[in-house]
Amino acid sequence: KRYRDAVEEKLAKLQKHNSELETQKEQIQLKLQEKTEELKEKMDNLTKQLFDDVQKEERQRMLLEKSFELKTQDYEKQIQSLKEEIKALKDEKMQLQHLVEGEHVTSDGLKAEVARLSKQVKTISEFEKEIELLQAQKIDVEKHVQSQKREMREKMSEITKQLLESYDIEDVRSRLSVEDLEHLNEDGELWFAYEGLKKATRVLESHFQSQKDCYEKEIEALNFKVVHLSQEINHLQKLFREENDINESIRHEVTRLTSENMMIPDFKQQIPELEKQKQDLEIRLNEQAE
Repeated sequence: KRYRDAVEEKLAKLQKHNSELETQKEQIQLKLQEKTEELKEKMDNLTKQLFDDVQKEERQRMLLEKSFELKTQDYEKQIQSLKEEIKALKDEKMQLQHLVEGEHVTSDGLKAEVARLSKQVKTISEFEKEIELLQAQKIDVEKHVQSQKREMREKMSEITKQLLESYDIEDVRSRLSVEDLEHLNEDGELWFAYEGLKKATRVLESHFQSQKDCYEKEIEALNFKVVHLSQEINHLQKLFREENDINESIRHEVTRLTSENMMIPDFKQQIPELEKQKQDLEIRLNEQAE
């Protein structure tokens, strides 16, 4: 009986303990269920948040990729534009250098021509002095001719007067009858002397006229040469003005190109910077994709 009571007591304790365990089990299961639901809710929230974050990252990645693509295209266009501009500036610089070299050659030729003509210009004053001298000589010759004519007229008058005085007027008139006229001419008396004086006068007049014509032709030739040299000087002065205008235009163009060429190093410095930005964008895009 004692043994049975002990067994029953032990069974009662076990049942009580089992009941307590069941109660604890139910409590634990309830807590576990609550915890599970809480974890599930958190998991759902985390999953939703993660999904939202993934979608957001995807949108950002797409935007970044699009932005990178646009910036890459823009940078490539800028780089290409800078390269083309640099090439155009170099070509323009080369053309301008050739133009300047050509202008130097032309300028040297003009300077040589001007130097040659300048030497000729110096002779203009000498030609003018020579013309003045020839004109003075011409005046002297004309005066001399007029003086010779007067002297010849005076001599002719004097000789004629002497010849007439040496003859008896009535005798001369009687001898100048029709039948004696031919004889008088052949004898060469008064008529012969008078004709000789006229012939000598004509020879002197022809000689002096020939000298006068020669001087006038020489003066005309010198005047023509002076006019020709003056025209050449005016032409060269016009060429010099045109050359100065061209040189002034070239100086302005050289100044402009020099200013633009000073910007080329900046353009060249921008190209590596743009390339670096492009590489940075590619790295960031690759990191976002990973």
